[in-house]
Amino acid sequence: MSYKAILMGILLLLALPAVSSGQEFEATISGTNYCHSGVGKFKSTVTIVLGNNQMLITDDITDLDATHTSLVFEDGFLTSSTAGGFSYSQTDGVFVGTFNDDISGPTSFTGNIVATFSDGCTKVATIKAKRL
Repeated sequence: MSYKAILMGILLLLALPAVSSGQEFEATISGTNYCHSGVGKFKSTVTIVLGNNQMLITDDITDLDATHTSLVFEDGFLTSSTAGGFSYSQTDGVFVGTFNDDISGPTSFTGNIVATFSDGCTKVATIKAKRL
């Protein structure tokens, strides 16, 4: 294994502990909502929690009945010491994005999602998030 590969592996391990520590982000999600035979554009603010190798996207973190979806961490990589890319998926959804980070983990990220939410609607959207 090359020195570069080992270094990248170590840097990735340092960048990802924040994903498992339950960091909260405020995010804007906008795109197209495919819901109950209807199609429409939408834009809203959501809370995203990265933790335990999962990404939770919810309309209201305090309401168990709020519209939400949860995806499982698939892959992550660094493109520099303060940025990288990552992906999450579920049975019928995927998120792929890029992030900026500091010593405590991701500070912001942006990406694209196609996922079915708890209300049965599928969203094809862009997410822009900042750590709270």
